Amino acid sequence: MPNSLEAKLFGVRLICLISHSKLNLKLIFLMDNTVDRAHRMVETFPFLMKMFHRIGPGAVAEAAVTLPQFHALAAFLVRPEWNLSDLADFLHVKPPAASELVERLVKADMIQRQTNPDDRRQTILTLTAPGNEFLEQRKANMVSSYSRMLKLLPVEDQVCFENAIRELSRIAILFDEMEKR
Repeated sequence: MPNSLEAKLFGVRLICLISHSKLNLKLIFLMDNTVDRAHRMVETFPFLMKMFHRIGPGAVAEAAVTLPQFHALAAFLVRPEWNLSDLADFLHVKPPAASELVERLVKADMIQRQTNPDDRRQTILTLTAPGNEFLEQRKANMVSSYSRMLKLLPVEDQVCFENAIRELSRIAILFDEMEKR
């Protein structure tokens, strides 16, 4: 019997398939084609990743911020403050690697360390004003680029694309939770 997380993931897949399909396909047919779909995804993702990288973090080179540093800064779009352990977990890196990343961002005046008032043994990481300004500028540039890209599609396809990205994001979160077990 699947655990609740696997059931949720299966349910998400079924909801996605049912809501996006105008045909009444049998589940067995859908499951038989999963490997074929995965092959097509593997073939397509490199082009998508290149495009997303060029629009997003790839455009940070002029700011002397590395891709891992950009990912660390982007974590602050999810939460306004982090401790080192949680940030390392979020970035899928070991704490020493996260510590080195944070140290470089502190030296670049993008992140600041503060002692947690509730637990003086713990340090809280937050964006500095320049770090926040950098991140907001990158976010604005990305929104502008994505808007130009989306305008190439009919509105119905834009909505489909947005829904697919949200669905992939939810599945990625579920997949992360499954891997932690």
